[in-house]
Amino acid sequence: MAMASSVSSEKVLTDINEQILLCAVCMERFKSPKILPCYHTYCEPCLTEWVKTNNDKLICPTCKELFPLPSGGVSAIDNNRFINDLQQFLGDVNPDSEKSLCDICEKEAKFWCQDCGEFYCDDCVKAHKRMRFSKNHKPMTVDEYTEKMSSEHSRLIQPRFCDKHPSAQLELYCDSCQIPTCVKCTLVEHTPPEHKTLSVEAALEKYMPTMKEYEGKASQKVNDLKQARDGVHDVGKRLEKNKTTAESQVKDLSKTVIVEIKKQENRLLAVIADTYSPKRKQIDSKVEQLEHRLVGAESMHSHLNHLLRYGGAVDVMAAKAEICQRLGQDGLTEENFDSIDSVLGFTENPRCRLVDLGYINQVNASSQCDLLDKDKAVKAIVANSSSHSEM
Repeated sequence: MAMASSVSSEKVLTDINEQILLCAVCMERFKSPKILPCYHTYCEPCLTEWVKTNNDKLICPTCKELFPLPSGGVSAIDNNRFINDLQQFLGDVNPDSEKSLCDICEKEAKFWCQDCGEFYCDDCVKAHKRMRFSKNHKPMTVDEYTEKMSSEHSRLIQPRFCDKHPSAQLELYCDSCQIPTCVKCTLVEHTPPEHKTLSVEAALEKYMPTMKEYEGKASQKVNDLKQARDGVHDVGKRLEKNKTTAESQVKDLSKTVIVEIKKQENRLLAVIADTYSPKRKQIDSKVEQLEHRLVGAESMHSHLNHLLRYGGAVDVMAAKAEICQRLGQDGLTEENFDSIDSVLGFTENPRCRLVDLGYINQVNASSQCDLLDKDKAVKAIVANSSSHSEM
């Protein structure tokens, strides 16, 4: 066995194991692979657990598409026969071993039968070729088999056997029913002239151009969807950039407006302080004067009280004229308070609360004219508000 062929064969097997035969849920080799209508395949145990997790709903773990769950549950979902057969086919080949073993006696294999998919040693292949059912089989050497495995253009085809007749290979194709059949099925269910049959090789040759066309269309669909996805991603990136820019603009404008409002606040507070200070001084001065006069009045009242209670007639009458004069001179009139007031208040600009920082554009360029008009209106309100606040 050539070293280059061995390395190439090992690489092919490794690629198949990693890219085709691994379940996307458990990341291990498929166990009873089930294929969904979306063509994604999963282990039956993984899919069963997944359905339970999703409240008995059959949702593809990869594309999230929802499908009706068969009445028989996950076990009733179609098996992926291609994966099953490929795993069985590759089960006889160990990429870590330099030798394959005969499937009959477990000696070193020298041949592989492409008709039944089994390995044979020198002795067993002779017996295999003498048997009536396999005398027309075409075994190839292990070296030829290795070359076939390592070829980029070869198809790893496992002989397929009929479900109804397990000993019969699916060698024919019913063109009327569009399904592979065995010879026994053709004699019983797919009989001419109602059914037209041909060999699977002839059917493959006939429909290979169509299948390649389908593959091309599927490839084009993949490319189109990738471009569409990338286009939407680009829109998302622009949205993120626009969001960041809009947020920055709002914050910057908000800071500017806050600075202007703080300036108006400071100016109005200064006006309040300038108005309050002289009025406060005038009131404090008047209170001080009244406090001084109150002391004199209380003293006169106390003297008069004592005089009337304990003084004699001469004492009272001697003080009458002076007290009468002092009381007349110190009389309080309304004119004494005319120059004192507490008028100090704030009147809100009725338009100040109408100021809006702006609008968020959520439409295409065709509708920008309306937004521009609104923007002009907002700027006018801000300008008017500022002019009123400075009055």
